Amino acid sequence: MEINENLVKGKQGNSVPKLKVGLIINPWAGLGGSVALKGSDGDEIVNEALRRGALPKAREKVSVFLQKLIPYQQQLLFITYPMDMGEGLLNEQGFDYLLLNQQQKKIWQQQAQKQAVYTRDEDTRVAAKEMAQQGIDILIFAGGDGTARNVAEGLQNFPEQLCLGIPAGVKIHSGVFAINPASAADLLIDLLESNQTNIQQAEVRDIDEEQLRQGHLNSAYYAELWVPIREGLVQCSKQGSLGNLDSTDEQQELLVYQEIAVYLKETLGSDELLIVGAGRTTFAFKESLGVEATLLGVDVIQNGKLLIKDATEQQIKNLLALPLYQKRLQQCEQRRRGGSITIVVSVIGGQGCIFGRGNQQISADIIRQVLGPAVHKEQIIILASQRKISNLPGKSLFLDTGDSRLDSQLSGLWNVLVDYDTRLACRVRC
Repeated sequence: MEINENLVKGKQGNSVPKLKVGLIINPWAGLGGSVALKGSDGDEIVNEALRRGALPKAREKVSVFLQKLIPYQQQLLFITYPMDMGEGLLNEQGFDYLLLNQQQKKIWQQQAQKQAVYTRDEDTRVAAKEMAQQGIDILIFAGGDGTARNVAEGLQNFPEQLCLGIPAGVKIHSGVFAINPASAADLLIDLLESNQTNIQQAEVRDIDEEQLRQGHLNSAYYAELWVPIREGLVQCSKQGSLGNLDSTDEQQELLVYQEIAVYLKETLGSDELLIVGAGRTTFAFKESLGVEATLLGVDVIQNGKLLIKDATEQQIKNLLALPLYQKRLQQCEQRRRGGSITIVVSVIGGQGCIFGRGNQQISADIIRQVLGPAVHKEQIIILASQRKISNLPGKSLFLDTGDSRLDSQLSGLWNVLVDYDTRLACRVRC
């Protein structure tokens, strides 16, 4: 299908862009994270997430990406799909764009009056295919692993198509995503300013969400996409904590987790309110406390009792709003350890993420409440084995809370607990 210049909308008129950028937004990406649904694949889960009060995150993530590109508006032409899949935000930000599938727009407008969910996985697949047919230079998509998988399926006949994901989902194990929306913009700006970029093939991985909700992490390889690369801007595929280890090394790694757990149990106050994230390392600590917590969820624990199992963001907020814990938050702000509140998280293997991947229940709002206006970082404890840290690209950690100011405040050197009473100073970047 040829480009119809009459369909180009925006402030720049018919100026000739240097780069044709496909843009696909999965409007419902990330919806299930804060409400502990482990994902947002399928109408049933999306509707349940909305029922629980979850708010879509993809739009605000792409907004950050586009705002950084405003100085380059005249050099860009976006190719996109109707309404929340790209058109609405591009129109709002004043970018030139070509709108595909206007006939579908009329159908969606009618559906949106009756139901919340009107886009489907198939729409992403078709959009990716149609954008590649337009001869786009790069396809930018916002979502999680499910979205990346749909894009790869749509591009089966376009194996050379350059792509890049803006992380906006719950499951982001694939290596085709930028670290955060600003990093995605930086990669595109590199391409605009230098007219060239290094690229590599990266894995698209996805997991069975239903199994994940049952506590089983089954990650599978589906495809590879070509992505631009620059150190510190693109994440790697997630690696399991015990992946590629023989039985002896696996036992040694599990022993390290147990040593970390023992040390934490011995040093944290018995009355401490603990908000503990997902992962094998944190799960060993939960087990040491004798509670039946979750491997892949966020749990709230105090005095050896499980207060909230597989907690949602709102449940944690409701707990912290109680007078008892409001007093504790004041104690945290006054740097008084007794009866305080602590967040315990681990590092995602192969990626180095500590917030923003699979633990969205511990939101920026909750982190700010616990750390207070002065952002006392000692109220967060990061766990990881030395093996996991040594296998990270650049041996650094990163975070993507969705609050760029908080990310900046949390960046810098952190003491990561890597064994019994053993810490490693690691750089955390945003």
